[in-house]
Amino acid sequence: MSFAAVIQWWEAWQLRVLAISCLLLQWFLFFSAASRKFQIRGWFRFFIWLSYLSSDALAIYALATLYNRHNNPAASTARSTSTPINSHGLEVLWAPVLLIHLAGQDTITAYNIEDNELWTRHVITVASQVTVAVYVFYKSWSGEKSLLQAAIVLFLAGILRCSEKPWALHRASINSLVSDPPAGSFLSANRKRREWQQKIILNIMKRLVQECLKNFAPRISQNQVGMDGDGEDEQEEGESPLTLKGYIQHAAQFFAEYEEVPDSGEQDDQNHEENNEEKQDEELEKAIPHLPTEPRKLFVDLPFPYARRLSILQSFFRLDGPSANRVLQAGLSNTFDLVYTKERVFQTDYGLFVRTGGMILNFASLGLFCRSHKHGYVRGDVIVTYILLAGTAALEALAYSRLVFLNNEFVPRSSRVLNEPPNNNPLDQLWDRLLKRATEAIRRRLNIPRISRSSRENNYYRFRSWLGRPRWSKAVAQYNLLDSFTRDTRPTVLSRVASWFSCKGYLDRIQHVEYKPSSGGITEAVHAYLRRGWIEYIHDVATYRRFNSRRGQWTLERYCRELSWSVQKPFDESVLLWHIATDLCLRKLGCYHQGPDQSQGPLIARCREMSNYMIYLLFVQPEMLLAGTRRSLFTAAISELEELFVGNGKKPPVEDSVLSREIFAEAASGPATSIHEACVLGRALQRLGDEKMWEVVEGVWVEMLCYSASRCRGYLHAKSLGSGGEYLSYVWMLLSYMGMESLADRFQQPEPAEEDMVAAGPSTSQSQGFARV
Repeated sequence: MSFAAVIQWWEAWQLRVLAISCLLLQWFLFFSAASRKFQIRGWFRFFIWLSYLSSDALAIYALATLYNRHNNPAASTARSTSTPINSHGLEVLWAPVLLIHLAGQDTITAYNIEDNELWTRHVITVASQVTVAVYVFYKSWSGEKSLLQAAIVLFLAGILRCSEKPWALHRASINSLVSDPPAGSFLSANRKRREWQQKIILNIMKRLVQECLKNFAPRISQNQVGMDGDGEDEQEEGESPLTLKGYIQHAAQFFAEYEEVPDSGEQDDQNHEENNEEKQDEELEKAIPHLPTEPRKLFVDLPFPYARRLSILQSFFRLDGPSANRVLQAGLSNTFDLVYTKERVFQTDYGLFVRTGGMILNFASLGLFCRSHKHGYVRGDVIVTYILLAGTAALEALAYSRLVFLNNEFVPRSSRVLNEPPNNNPLDQLWDRLLKRATEAIRRRLNIPRISRSSRENNYYRFRSWLGRPRWSKAVAQYNLLDSFTRDTRPTVLSRVASWFSCKGYLDRIQHVEYKPSSGGITEAVHAYLRRGWIEYIHDVATYRRFNSRRGQWTLERYCRELSWSVQKPFDESVLLWHIATDLCLRKLGCYHQGPDQSQGPLIARCREMSNYMIYLLFVQPEMLLAGTRRSLFTAAISELEELFVGNGKKPPVEDSVLSREIFAEAASGPATSIHEACVLGRALQRLGDEKMWEVVEGVWVEMLCYSASRCRGYLHAKSLGSGGEYLSYVWMLLSYMGMESLADRFQQPEPAEEDMVAAGPSTSQSQGFARV
């Protein structure tokens, strides 16, 4: 085929290829965009990003091609000498379809949080593209009545859907989040959606639902239809305002009373484990109305009032580990939906009306096109039109089903009630039963052996949760300074090329970051630290602020005060020192890569993972570790290690214990660098003995992790959600729900009185002096 033939083919098929490509990109985004919540592979995230950008670009390019084709009739007829006169008549339907594609998918309105601030640009884009589509409609109208009706109906759907994206971006912008009233509780967040479903959908499908309920849900009474959560919406607006002092007094009284309760029934709890499960279920049901389902105010650094904070603390503290984990995951997941999807649009009646009307109009246009006369049109254009209309209508129906039938409302459940349906909504129960029957039919068809009911229902609800609102990732990012140093001494071809282009640091940050799916142990350690702080330490305003300023002091005061110098440095330097010291101790014991085989294995693993995560924040996410964090400290430490080995004509050994021993030996006689200070710290830790050493290391890292999380801006936490989220954001949410001080509290509250400082202890001023941001 000659080049001229290729050009001629492209002129004939260009618009068709562009339109079909737009549709395929929308289908890909529909199935893949929601996975951004997880720590997915970098190449897969790259394809999502590329599809997100290409979908808008292709739609605009296709509309521009339509415009040029109809604005220049001579060029449009030159594509084929045998093209019928009215061959462009079907293109009147392609323009509104491209407008629908320009609206994008519900799960990816913004790829980065900065995209929300560009909503005015999208308004201009929508206005210009609608104008182009109307012009194409004016030029393409062939006069066929059914085709004209289908085009008008589809144009209404296209304009409605196209206006959703800038509206969603505007509602998710920072100014909008700050200006909106505070969100309600878990039970009140989706009340409008539930009322809309019951009043609109149930009325439209009344007879169908009643017939299905006779067969599938005969025991569901009609009284349940309008009572899903009504009357349980508890707001804290009427509560009298609390000061910080009153908040701490009420919290201290709550913890004092709470600690006395388990003693009376301890024996009964040991004899009846089921009673404990039932108690947790009751606590969970009591806690749900008081927990914020959309903590977006936290992400714009607007903390809850103290009365609301006390209610959240009292409710959250009663939850067991799995229930508390679900609450935190739901808060992060819901915030992701608010910032990066069209969730806030669908929280309004108008947004739901637009989506319902758009879906109905899509199918109406498809039906009208099927009834229209298609004689005289190019067969390829007819096929492409069918593909576009049917594919777009099916995509809209699936998106609508996901929005309505797969109810995204978070209903936390303990392990005992996990297998129960999420609510009593008849449509939800009908959908559940249909999915179960379809799954059972597929199992029988493929001769898949039956599994236990509990496992089957757990897997089913896990699948249903994936369709609706997936659970948040538990991965903890890992990076290591000594591993980076040993890689640099044995560079690969790719690293040498990256060094030549001065982008080796960027390559290291994206290539050598690992993820450990074991955040549960760290979360338990953080939770225990906060619980112990409320019970043993906090009793007034001064101790409350002092506890929130701890970054290792509390642990060192209890175990070894002589090491307090290591946490009195700037925070980024302290993180670097403790990471190197922890790593040297791990490698000397030979339990870094192989893993510990002793009874302290889980403790040592937590220390290693927290150490690697904090140095990951310093090198990869320095703005989240703390404002003013210097990434150059990491590269400077690498240079110091190179001087110890490469400068003396040595290569670092491969074995961990030998590497640790040589670093200790070489740094002992060296200058007072960060490596030297880390070795001094490591030797002091080893003199404590293994058991005490790892308790100290864990305590210091937990305090540093909490300190970093509380000092990170909410905007940065929201920004990290778009790339899979950071475990630091999870800890930050845990701190907020446990009633700890936020960054806004630190800046907004006045300085404590001098008498409070004296009452808190002689070291209060010292700790605040070097711990303040």
